Amino acid sequence: MDKAKPMTTKVAAPAPPADPSNAALLSLLHLFPRAAAMNLGIDVAQPGTPKGHAIKSRILFGSGDVAIFSVALPLKCGETLVLKSHPGGAEARATVVAAMPDEKGAAVAVRFCDGNPAWYSTPSGMPVHEGASGK
Repeated sequence: MDKAKPMTTKVAAPAPPADPSNAALLSLLHLFPRAAAMNLGIDVAQPGTPKGHAIKSRILFGSGDVAIFSVALPLKCGETLVLKSHPGGAEARATVVAAMPDEKGAAVAVRFCDGNPAWYSTPSGMPVHEGASGK
């Protein structure tokens, strides 16, 4: 008679919250504890930047009303950015609400000026509608 094998459940280890070598990004995550991992490609520009000169980045963390990413620009709180998802998303203005300089520019947290754009989704993949706070 064959003995039944004990049942085991495999649980995937959660991914680390951020690259441990990116201290600026890790510092921002402490300020936004509800932010969860994301991976959304974006183009980042300051208002008035000539077309085609945006900097590519990725929203790495977010919540209902905050997007967090690193960008090769020396930014500070209060600055306005123009974000565009790729491929083909509409432009959306966002204000830097927290910034931590790093060796390549800055890690920033932004809030969209006119509510969240249609292309911005929560970490669960569900669209965040204008006025949603994620709180």
